[in-house]
Formats: sequence, structure tokens, C-alpha cells
Amino acid sequence: MWFLIRIIDFLQGFIAFSSWFRVSALRKAGFRRMAWLNAKAIASDSTVWVHASSFGELEMVRPLIDDLLSQGENVGVSVFSESALPGLKDIERHCVYAGLSPRESEWLDIFRHFKVKKIIISKYDFWPGLLFAAQSLDLTVMVINAEFRKSLQWIQRAFYFFRVPLPQFWFSANTVVSRVALETHFPG
Repeated sequence: MWFLIRIIDFLQGFIAFSSWFRVSALRKAGFRRMAWLNAKAIASDSTVWVHASSFGELEMVRPLIDDLLSQGENVGVSVFSESALPGLKDIERHCVYAGLSPRESEWLDIFRHFKVKKIIISKYDFWPGLLFAAQSLDLTVMVINAEFRKSLQWIQRAFYFFRVPLPQFWFSANTVVSRVALETHFPG
């Protein structure tokens, strides 16, 4: 599975953006700078981690993030797209982390550092490193505003090919069709 995660590390930078070195450096330096300097979590505290792909998905989960913060939970918020960074400005001082998602190979270390107890994903931003970390730590992945896409099947196949079990999932889907399809491919 680590081989797949390393390939994804490379492809995230090479295909999604024009320069692999720029994106790799941005994610590595950006995550280290924002996460470790912004980390207010006490070693014994656990964290609820929320991940969204872009600005639109982040806005969908903002009420949930605000609710978790008002309940006194430690919250980490990661986004994949740089377009979502302005949406984090007003919550970053309240979170243990608010910024870009780490590289695929770093999810497990990050989740261990912040003692993540719950993972919430907005819609369908499934990344192998994130799912592998969730499975390794025996965490359920909660997907809200879930939407089935056929492209998600490659993740299921990759985990099967590498003989790595998928983590447990819980879905809150927008449609019955999406919920049934997601539960069929990603059993809870």
C-alpha cells in the first residue's frame, strides 16, 4: 500500500498542478508551518478531523465545524485545494490545524500526532493515504453530503489489490441511489 501512496504523492503534484516540486514543497512546508505552529492540542486531548476538497465542500461542513468548536472539541480541518484557504481564515485560530492537506504519506503521522478520534469527509474526497491511516488506527470515516462517483471504485480495487482492508464507513448521502451505491462499495 505504501507504494500506491508514494505514487499518489507524486501524481498529486505532477498531474494536478504544473510543477511537482512547487506543490510538493508547498504542501510540505505549508502543512509543517501551519500545523505545528498552530497546534494548540494538548498531548492528552483527542481531535475530530474534518477534510474537504475545495471551497464549496468546506462551506457545506462549516456549520458542523462551528458546532464541534462550540462544544469544546479539538478540530483539525484540512482542504486539498488552495481555493479553500480563504474560507479557513476565520476559524484557523480556533482549530488545532486549518490548512492544506498533507502529502499522502504523512496522514498516519498527522493523525497520530493529533490523536484523531473521528474523521469526517465532505462529499467524496477519498485519498488512499487518508483511508489507510483511518484503517490503521481503526477509525470510522464519516462521509457527509455523500455522493457516489464511479471513480471511487478504483480506491476499492487498489485496497483489494494490495490486500489492505478499507476502514469502516458511515454515510450521510444526498440521494438514496448514492447511499445504496456507497454502502455497496464501501461497507460500514
